[in-house]
Amino acid sequence: MLPVNNNPDLPLQTYLRSAGDATSSGSVSQTATVPLRPDEYYALWSEWEENAMPGMGEKRDIAVARMRECLETGRELLDLAQLQLSSLPESLPPYIRELIVYRNHLSKLPDNLPETLIYINVSDNELIEIPANLPPRLVEFNLENNQLESIPGDLPNTIKKLNLAENRLSILPDHLPDSLQYLDLQDNQFHTLPVSTGRISPEANVFVEDNPFPERTLRRLMDLAQMGDYTGPQFYFSMLEDEADVVSCPLTEVVKDWLSAQLSDSTWAAIEKEDNAATFSAFLSRLGETRNARENPAFKARVSDWLTRLAETPALRETTFAVAQEATTSCEDRVTLAWNDMQKVALVYDVENGAWDDRLPELMTVGCEMFRLEQLEQAARDKVKTLRFVDEVEVYLAYQTGLRDALRLTSAGERMRYGDVSGVTQEDLDRILVQVREREKRAFPTWLAQWTPWKTALYRTSPGFVENMQEQQTGALNDTYRQRVDAELKAAGVKGIADAEVAVGKKVWDEMTGENDTALTRAFLQNRYCALMADKRPEQALKAVTELTSVAASAPAVAAMAVRPGNVNEVHPGSLLATKVAAGGMAPLAEAWVSLLHRLYENKYLDKEEVISALLPHKKEHSVGSLAHAIAGAAWNSEAATKLCALLSDVAGSDENSRQDIMARLSLKLPGDRFSQLNPDQAADFYERAKNADKFSRNEAAKAHLKEGGLIQESRELYRMVG
Repeated sequence: MLPVNNNPDLPLQTYLRSAGDATSSGSVSQTATVPLRPDEYYALWSEWEENAMPGMGEKRDIAVARMRECLETGRELLDLAQLQLSSLPESLPPYIRELIVYRNHLSKLPDNLPETLIYINVSDNELIEIPANLPPRLVEFNLENNQLESIPGDLPNTIKKLNLAENRLSILPDHLPDSLQYLDLQDNQFHTLPVSTGRISPEANVFVEDNPFPERTLRRLMDLAQMGDYTGPQFYFSMLEDEADVVSCPLTEVVKDWLSAQLSDSTWAAIEKEDNAATFSAFLSRLGETRNARENPAFKARVSDWLTRLAETPALRETTFAVAQEATTSCEDRVTLAWNDMQKVALVYDVENGAWDDRLPELMTVGCEMFRLEQLEQAARDKVKTLRFVDEVEVYLAYQTGLRDALRLTSAGERMRYGDVSGVTQEDLDRILVQVREREKRAFPTWLAQWTPWKTALYRTSPGFVENMQEQQTGALNDTYRQRVDAELKAAGVKGIADAEVAVGKKVWDEMTGENDTALTRAFLQNRYCALMADKRPEQALKAVTELTSVAASAPAVAAMAVRPGNVNEVHPGSLLATKVAAGGMAPLAEAWVSLLHRLYENKYLDKEEVISALLPHKKEHSVGSLAHAIAGAAWNSEAATKLCALLSDVAGSDENSRQDIMARLSLKLPGDRFSQLNPDQAADFYERAKNADKFSRNEAAKAHLKEGGLIQESRELYRMVG
């Protein structure tokens, strides 16, 4: 049962408020309705049509035509919505199962509704009461936005969904149907939760947002509903604040608190007349009262810049104003969540309008943030399912605010007011942080590749490249799609079953398009960074390394995709860097590149095989440049060599197979044309290169790393004290 009193010292049962002053409960007494003859229905409906209230604009003629159709054809749905009706005839078609009469002016329903009804939608009317005897098979009853102050005590035990939102209820009957799975009590006048709500099935959802519950009551209810012996339904609430504290001011006045004299009054005076400007003004007023605005000057400056931009960008302003709807309906934290959503709107707007075309690395970062926010939204949905008394806004915001720094969520607010009622613990945050990072490694490259803003940016910046890739992929898709579908159908033993073929076909198509989109993005990135590395200007190679290092800090899964060798024979950015290092110079860039690989490996964005393949050739006939050999031969006395050996040691030391693989690859000789500018004695294997370089400057730190990783063999001259 759900606790509802404020005294924590009383027994659990005493928290349940009696609704004895509500309509008393009892057995359902449904009087059987005897169907009339058709001519009797026609006569009643004709009289009802003639008695329409003058000046109301009632469309009773349409209503009668639809009732006649139901009677004559056996149609089971009677739709009388939005006909300006002030009443319904006492006798409706006898065999209808669905009655839809929303958005009329009804103050009551007929006393004897057809017994066959299972669905009634009478929302957005003016009902002050509902019949005591309702259809005995009724399953769903929508009474949202009426003027009800009470409901009957004898609701049919078949009702599963009851919507009483936006009425004037402060009490409920002592008994509610055991069948209820959904009860909406939002925006009523409840100060405490009636006892009957706590008796509903544990699988049911009860929505009580926007009721005038005292905050102290809500906190105690939340604590007690989380107790192990609680067996009631799941409640959804909101931390409602006093809306009287928010004075409605013109938008021109509200923006002055943020902008001072930065924009003319005439600019915002014109904006003030736009759709949703009033709701945006209310949002902005509430935003000024949040902890972020009161305690963080940098936040206020950010809002000021944002408002200036909104004034200059009508399309963005229109979308942002629309987001302001519902933003001030409850607590400060809903305002903060709306602010976060508005920042996402601005990011997507910029991307879609080309503002990021020349800032693709930053666009990857934006995409990564969008992906992380999407994962947190899913985590919040999962968390909500585990709570029995929950404000969804607080749960969503708790994840965003709690992981703002760890996940680099620039669009999320720094503070929330009611974090303690979210039910989200530090353990939850720690677990979800690990979960998001793991999902990012596996799923983000494909997510980014299929993100519409990213795909749009790729096409705008490299239309020819994208079209060529897509043409190649289309041919491959046509060749292999049928084969993969047939293979899956055969493996599942469902070949020839039409529904299964449709489902498997969609699954395979989605998989193949995801693979193709990912391959396109990977090819684009490698093409971009290979072009920079191949450029003769040193600053271009520096740009490639700098960009990828920056991307690795914010979107490491994408950086891994760019540096990871695919086909062992293909040239990739690391192999081109090897050529530059072997020719002399570029040691600092090689050091930065190796550090990048090491970071991606440590954070598990690259596996052992990928690191080894990125540094060393696989077979001696491959023409891909070996960065390890280049560093050993031309930069052994640099920090690049030390970091290289540290990385090789880490990979080798954790796995004997990896150690043997590295040992074998280090001993391979490469074709001389790849290192044509090296001295003849440097064209030998890795150890010979390092040995020769060691004659001029010993790198004891590099040797120590190799020894630590078990990569030193005593027979190697490199490991003798060479003078």
